[in-house]
Amino acid sequence: MKLILFIFVFGFLFQKIDCDPELKNTLAQIQSVEKGSQLIREVLKEGPIQIQDRRGLQFGGYWDPNIRAVVMDGRVDPIYTLVFELHNASAQKEFDQLSLLASQGKISRERFIRDFEWIEYQNTFKTSAVVAEGIQKGVFPEESQSWYSSNFEEHLSIQKRAGHSERIGEFYDLLTS
Repeated sequence: MKLILFIFVFGFLFQKIDCDPELKNTLAQIQSVEKGSQLIREVLKEGPIQIQDRRGLQFGGYWDPNIRAVVMDGRVDPIYTLVFELHNASAQKEFDQLSLLASQGKISRERFIRDFEWIEYQNTFKTSAVVAEGIQKGVFPEESQSWYSSNFEEHLSIQKRAGHSERIGEFYDLLTS
């Protein structure tokens, strides 16, 4: 009976997810972990999603709220990247609130960048918890766990050097122009 229920729920979730074939196995692995399954259900409460495999992205992936899609390079740490971007999707209301403050001129560019990076920084911890569960259960390979800083200032510095914060700043510029 549990197997039938699992197949029903699993099949239902896949109907609400348009996933490129190259990433279906990664999605299935994440779905098979309790915390991963919970995350996917949370994201799907807001509507269907797409998972797109694109080569040559500057960063491993991103969440595009306009088309409700995780766009990622499936060759670059696919489990960690997909879980992380699903956490970004689940935090969309926080990103929207931040964007609203920016568009109303109530927040500076630097504050916007810092707060945006803070949300993503928190998502690294959430992602790590999902990945750790998958590794412990033998579903994810050990190398699925990615390094992250336990210090926000260090994280922010790394993001600035990588050009990630500047990309967020460019988004701020669009919101405020």
